[in-house]
Amino acid sequence: MRREKRRGIALIIVLLVVTLLSVTVLEFTEQVQLQKLLSSNLEDSVRAFYMAKGGIYLAMRYLVEDLNSSDEDHLGEPWAVGLPSLPLEDGVVTATITDEQGKFNLNRLIMGPERVNTRTKDAISQLFTLLNLDPSLVDAIIDWIDEDTDQLTSGADENSYYGYGTGLADYQSKNASLDTPEELRLVAGFTDQVFDKVEPYVTIWGANRININTADPLVIQALINSFDPNADQTWGQKIAEYRLANPFRQGRMRNQLSEDLGMPKPLVNRLAASTTTRSRYFRIKVEVKTPFSTVRAEAVIQRTKQSAEILWWKIR
Repeated sequence: MRREKRRGIALIIVLLVVTLLSVTVLEFTEQVQLQKLLSSNLEDSVRAFYMAKGGIYLAMRYLVEDLNSSDEDHLGEPWAVGLPSLPLEDGVVTATITDEQGKFNLNRLIMGPERVNTRTKDAISQLFTLLNLDPSLVDAIIDWIDEDTDQLTSGADENSYYGYGTGLADYQSKNASLDTPEELRLVAGFTDQVFDKVEPYVTIWGANRININTADPLVIQALINSFDPNADQTWGQKIAEYRLANPFRQGRMRNQLSEDLGMPKPLVNRLAASTTTRSRYFRIKVEVKTPFSTVRAEAVIQRTKQSAEILWWKIR
């Protein structure tokens, strides 16, 4: 009887040991599988990162080749219509390119330490009016980027005037150029709603001249309104429709505007002097999809006939 009891206890102990070993082996197997999965995900993410970076450089090379092979930049060119997706091993790369020179450059609101660029200010103020926004917000941008601490119209201390250094705006006026368009969110009056309205039409890079072939009709209309507030409010749309089949040529722009579209000569001369058909600044967006990752990269570049330079970029 005692032997049978001992055997029973021994059997229970064996079963417990086997159960514990089984649980340990199972847990170890799960840990190995988890580590293997994490390792695969990490490897996949690193691969996607470099594929995205490579996509930026590939688009840059394409834009340099475009500059050497065409005389104008317009929305009918392959870079603007859309580049084909690039299938690679275990992934697909897609890239889009947009022209930054079809937007108003906010940093051009200031010329030198204390001088406001009135032409740019008038044009951007007209843009704000067309967007049903308060044009005095442009003064707030100027005060943010100019070097002095005096509010533009009143002469008061701009930090006190705009409420910088108090409450949620616990910072001082920058008094230097914008580093990214998103920095506008720090400027007094620029709520998320205001920023979202303005952001598609402005940049912090680019030359003085707007590309008439790529600018949004609203940007063109704002520019025209800065010359003549009583101008026909359909000019921007007319120009956008015309350029689809007839991209503007630098040497023919005045004739195209006056003869083909019937624009008054004084307006033609001012618009032609403020626009171009060639761009140097572009925004490139790349998306990479792999089995385990999606990586997005974005860059603003400046190109010449020899090369292209990244001015700003981010990846996520």
